[in-house]
Amino acid sequence: MKTHLRLLLLLAAGVLSGQNASWAQTVPTLEFAAGANNPTGNGPTVSNQVITFQTNTNNPTGNTVGASVPLTTATLSLSNQEFTQPATKIVTRTGVAFGANLNATGQLAGSLALFPPLSLIGGSSNADYTSAVGGTGGIDVTFNRGTEIFVSTEPLPASVPANARYRYADLTITFNRSVANPIIHVTGLGGSFGGGIGFTSELDLVSADLGATAVTLSKLAGSVELNVTPTQILNSAPAPDGTTGEGAASGSVLVKTPNGGGVTSLVFRIYLRPNASGGAVHTTDNSRHTADGWIISVSSLASISPITGTVYEDVNYGGGAGRPRTAAGAVVRPNARVELYDSNGAFVSFTTTNASGQYTFTPGLGDYTVRVVNSTVTSRRPGAIAGLLPVQTYNNETNYVGGEDPTKTDAGNGGAGTTLAGLNTATTIAQSQAPVTVAVGTTAVTADFGFNFSTVVNTNNSGQGSLRQFISNSNALTNAGLDQDPFNGTPATGTTAIDPAPGTEYAIFMLNNGQGTALPGLRVGSASAGYSTTTKAFTFSLAALPTITDSNTAIDGKLQTILTGEGTTPTAANLAGEITLDFNTSNRGGISVTGGNTRIASLNITGAGNLGGGTNGSRALNTTGAAIADGVAIVFTGANTAGSLVTDVTSSNNTVASVLLVNGATNVTLSDNSFRTGRSVAANATNSTIAYDGAGVLLSNASDNTIQNNNISNNSGFGIELMAGSNRNLISGNILATNGLVTTITTDDAGISITSGNDNVISSNTISGSAGDGIVALTGTSGNRFTQNSISGNGNLGIDLSATSSATGDDVTKNANGKTAGSGANGLLNFPVITQASTTTTGTTNNNLRISGYAPAGSTIEFFLSDKTADGFGQGQTYLFTRVEGSTVNGVADADTKTGSYSGVFNGFDQGSETGASRFYFNIPISSLSPTLRTAITANTARITATATVGQNTSEFSANIKINQNSPLPVTLVAFGAKPSGLNAELNWKTAQELNNDHFVVERSFDGSRFEAVGEVKGQGSIQTATTYAFTDARAAALAPAGLVYYRLRQVDTDGTASLSEVQTVRFPLTARAQMDVYPNPATAIQDAKLDLSGAPAGTYLVTLVDMTGRTLRTFSQNGGTVQELQLTSLPNGTYLVRVQGNGQSFSRRVIKQ
Repeated sequence: MKTHLRLLLLLAAGVLSGQNASWAQTVPTLEFAAGANNPTGNGPTVSNQVITFQTNTNNPTGNTVGASVPLTTATLSLSNQEFTQPATKIVTRTGVAFGANLNATGQLAGSLALFPPLSLIGGSSNADYTSAVGGTGGIDVTFNRGTEIFVSTEPLPASVPANARYRYADLTITFNRSVANPIIHVTGLGGSFGGGIGFTSELDLVSADLGATAVTLSKLAGSVELNVTPTQILNSAPAPDGTTGEGAASGSVLVKTPNGGGVTSLVFRIYLRPNASGGAVHTTDNSRHTADGWIISVSSLASISPITGTVYEDVNYGGGAGRPRTAAGAVVRPNARVELYDSNGAFVSFTTTNASGQYTFTPGLGDYTVRVVNSTVTSRRPGAIAGLLPVQTYNNETNYVGGEDPTKTDAGNGGAGTTLAGLNTATTIAQSQAPVTVAVGTTAVTADFGFNFSTVVNTNNSGQGSLRQFISNSNALTNAGLDQDPFNGTPATGTTAIDPAPGTEYAIFMLNNGQGTALPGLRVGSASAGYSTTTKAFTFSLAALPTITDSNTAIDGKLQTILTGEGTTPTAANLAGEITLDFNTSNRGGISVTGGNTRIASLNITGAGNLGGGTNGSRALNTTGAAIADGVAIVFTGANTAGSLVTDVTSSNNTVASVLLVNGATNVTLSDNSFRTGRSVAANATNSTIAYDGAGVLLSNASDNTIQNNNISNNSGFGIELMAGSNRNLISGNILATNGLVTTITTDDAGISITSGNDNVISSNTISGSAGDGIVALTGTSGNRFTQNSISGNGNLGIDLSATSSATGDDVTKNANGKTAGSGANGLLNFPVITQASTTTTGTTNNNLRISGYAPAGSTIEFFLSDKTADGFGQGQTYLFTRVEGSTVNGVADADTKTGSYSGVFNGFDQGSETGASRFYFNIPISSLSPTLRTAITANTARITATATVGQNTSEFSANIKINQNSPLPVTLVAFGAKPSGLNAELNWKTAQELNNDHFVVERSFDGSRFEAVGEVKGQGSIQTATTYAFTDARAAALAPAGLVYYRLRQVDTDGTASLSEVQTVRFPLTARAQMDVYPNPATAIQDAKLDLSGAPAGTYLVTLVDMTGRTLRTFSQNGGTVQELQLTSLPNGTYLVRVQGNGQSFSRRVIKQ
């Protein structure tokens, strides 16, 4: 019979809240055991007992202990003692003491070990205890120890009444650090007096540092006598005794702390309860000392390294190796779902990240996998909405960009019964995994996860990591504060990292080629679908992508090139981008843009609107409602696209066009691209398609855009077409070759067509091999300037200004007087007429190129070498130089400021006719030209052609003319005059030199428009010196109805080529009229009026010129019988009065200057 009750309080400090660990695996615990400087002596004492926990790493099957990490202690102290006793009873003079023992032969309490094994008292077994929540066992009563507590019955009356309960003292357990869910083990609550009744100690929880109401008690294991309420540890036996199971209570009690938190102190009040009937509890003769001795111990789950980490957004990730949180300037993400899987890949539990992006798991020892559900990771960037999906950039490793398998998407939430293997399907996988190992200790096992919303890691049509998902993410998320970093790592050989401008979002291409050495951020072994080891390019098979609506977005394949290197060598036809977007699986178009400052670069794009392939495979031209834009590789719509750029793009085999600028698209630049092989689609009733010849670039109501330095070739339709009011566009430096060769809709499509558009500049392009014209502009267009282009080998004209709306123009428009803006494209501006072109030499040196002819007044004349080697209307293949009619350019003046007329066959063919046409004569030093041009113009086959530009209107090309090498101009007319002589007209002219000059035809007209030949003068053939000629038109005065006669010369070469001189007039006096006349009337700025006094008597006359206000402008003297100019050319346009007085005569005439 045990006559004192030993309560062994074994404290186990549990740190897992709600831990549900399986005891099939080792669950280390903190326990009371010998060693670690724990007490080894005996009592009695009331001194504090400090117990150092030790870690049992083999729990529950073994007893291998080591130091607790961190050091964990429990201090047991007694206070508020209710009873005192004489020293003859117990040396501590108290009712409760540590390490005391009953005495059966005397009144002085004996001595007992302060820290005995649990087996010392009460007869309990291992099965009566458990050392951790959720398991059984784990306490070895011969190994585990506790603090012995002695509750003396001697202070009580020898005989106690029924149902009594006596307060003795307070027991405080203080931990040196916060402990969650400690477990208290009590051993041997209960005892009896040999000659009397039984009794038992009981514990009431009276306080804790969290507050007594926040901490609750519950029974984990123990004998039937052990009764635990939320605040009490009781012995339920009505007749307590000292043996477990026979009246003594032993077992394990959980101290539940709220929300997984911990406590640092617990205060229990110790009571002694005799059995219910009352009676004697000790002797009255002091012959012995009776007490209830018991052991109290504590255990806990050991301080196992928690698993913790942070989920963050690497907002400015720019490709390459993934970046840890410290390097990424990371933005933590709350509310992300984080899951834990065991070493077999089975789901254990989940949590969500807190406001700091942190998560924590505290499992048992072992190997685990932490997983983040990607769809629950949100972006900090403004505009975040549901459905946006990030890509993993970091999982404690830098080479897992895209996750476990970037070609798949992240699986959904795991749960009970889920395994990692089960999440791995043909299309899904748990992308974000980090393996961790949990060991004893407090150093957290960390697994951080980084994510980015701009990264493209696969060629899938849709889903996480796809280009489509990037566009969806980019459209929703604004670029406020975005400043993507350059590539993190060493760029591929021959490439340079791109540093995106702040506020611009690039698609970060991180596609794995699976080849050779691991790439920064990726691993060797798997390549994205669509990768070619030959071209090093990745092909995306896509349906039409979402419209790019957010400004400052960039899809630039160079970011992939930086990772995997250059593929095949670029050519003019294929710029060999490492990203190919293939829309052949789509029944609609490719990339559509409405956002500004969008960059589309370094891509190959093919197959827009080409579902089904072949000539009838397009839905883009479906008659049931599809838009033209659906067959275009890249479409910019609206004015908000301003600032956008397409560069280094190869576009081919698209149904309608490579690029369409439409509905007000403005300030878009297409530069350094290859736009080729726009398809031809025949009408097909079965497929409901209409016919179309695919173009290179289309502009429809698109103004102020730039198309420069592109290769636009081999398209079925036009190379470039401007329509629906496309104005002020610059088309410069492009190569347009062999366009329009397919004739599904129209034959003879041009390289460039201006269907509707004004004030466009087409400059420095090379346009060749078009089925139709090089450039065609239709009626209603104006202000379109064509300058310094190289145009050759096109099927029709080099430049065709049309008076009609026919798509293929109307062929040569001959020169004529009276054209207006409404006549046709560019007002059908007259082209230059080159009458003569030759080079001169001194010895073996070419000195000058001499060119003469007619051109619109003040026009800018651009001269070209023609692509033709025979007579005809040429195409300007090689730009030579620019001169201005009537002006000096680069030191070369127009030496012929006269006007003249031409008509009929000229230089072998009909170029139209003009009167009063401005003449030009340029003497160009050949030394001023480049060596290449010098060689070209001095070739025996060289022919020259030209265009004229007035304002912004450019003409068609002139007829070409052969350059006569090493010879003077055929005929250089340096003077031509005519005057009356009685009834005759005397004509005189002079040539500076002649070449193959057969003869001159003298032509006469009485109305200035209808001329007839009145004579012929033989020329000198070829001569290097000046020659003077004269001709008399006898009795011309008798034939002139008003006394006015017009004369001109037609110079005819030996080959029949003819040219016309300027017109001269002769005024004859008439006896029926007054003795003065003024002619021509009206005068012009070019042709002065003359005062004719040939009919006046001899003598001197005073001539006065006044304006309509009566102001005298000029006075001079003139003799009768003479003709003199009035010098009106410099006066303002208006009406003037000429007064003549003298010799008793007075005359006046009105004259008009216009």
